[in-house]
Amino acid sequence: MFKNIIEAIKRLLGKGIATVPPQSEKFDWLMTVLGLWFVGGVFLDGWAHNHLDSALESFFTPWHAVMYSGFAACGLALFAAAAMNRRKGYPWSRSLPAGYMSSLVGAGIFAAGGGFDMFWHLTFGIENGIEALLSPAHLILAVGGVMVVGGPFRAAWSRPVPPKGIMAWLPVVLSMVYMTSLISFMSQFGHPIRHAATGLRPEHELGDVLQGRAAAGFIMQTALLTGFALLAVRRWGRALPMGALAIYFGMNMLGMAYMTDEHRLIWGAILAGLAADQLNRALAPSLSSTRELRIFGAMVPALYALAVFVTLIATDKVWWSVHMWTGTIAVSAIAGYFLAYLLAPPFSPVPEKAA
Repeated sequence: MFKNIIEAIKRLLGKGIATVPPQSEKFDWLMTVLGLWFVGGVFLDGWAHNHLDSALESFFTPWHAVMYSGFAACGLALFAAAAMNRRKGYPWSRSLPAGYMSSLVGAGIFAAGGGFDMFWHLTFGIENGIEALLSPAHLILAVGGVMVVGGPFRAAWSRPVPPKGIMAWLPVVLSMVYMTSLISFMSQFGHPIRHAATGLRPEHELGDVLQGRAAAGFIMQTALLTGFALLAVRRWGRALPMGALAIYFGMNMLGMAYMTDEHRLIWGAILAGLAADQLNRALAPSLSSTRELRIFGAMVPALYALAVFVTLIATDKVWWSVHMWTGTIAVSAIAGYFLAYLLAPPFSPVPEKAA
């Protein structure tokens, strides 16, 4: 009996047209717009948790409604496209354009995580503070969400020719923003925007602990942003349009600033992104130009961290010492440098076989 069921599933998934449906710029844009709805709902929910005590009282809130309806729209669009392509003769396993089957799988993971999230809240109560970011149910939601919104980026990656024109590039760049921002959201306990080095230094025994946590946050978040930037530069190089990394850095900071009212840092992030765009133009980093790729990997996080600190210094009193904030910039650069080595490791000679 079970053997027959397995064979039926194989026939359902495997028979049909041998290729995948052609990619569509309209579908890329549809998933980009719906992704904005979904990710915007995530950050709206974060804003509510930071500003409204009522946001902690129930699972059934307007903020959750925006987030989950945005996800539902993404999931329905993916399933509807898969169903229409199934009717055209494509098997379910190849019913979506290249790059989007992982999004459909992610939608399933997110849906399962949503049900688990409701069970978790009703069983153990509503999480507070950092525990909300580390809740197993929320981590499942994050994994599924990143897979869903990464569709346009993966679709562009699979094409042999880069997109042409800024409008064709926007879904790719915004998909990068969505993926990175969801990870930034889930790791906001270690984000610079949560630990702005301003005001008077707290005079208690946890002062050094707070400084260490903030420095670790700078290094972690700059490494995250740099890692995705290196990935994009490795794939497309100078084909990335001027302003792509400025949009990437700026919109990521916009989402984090919206939740915490630290809007002053947005302009610094945009300027760091513009500098990264210019570096991409000047250095032309690639797998065939590994020295330039590593220079790019080191300079991008350093410029980002420098822009944040300059903004803080210009707008408030910084309680970090000059040793602390310059050292944090340097360590961020070192982390980016090693990320570039992971992306393009040195040549490893193959040992000769013994005669």
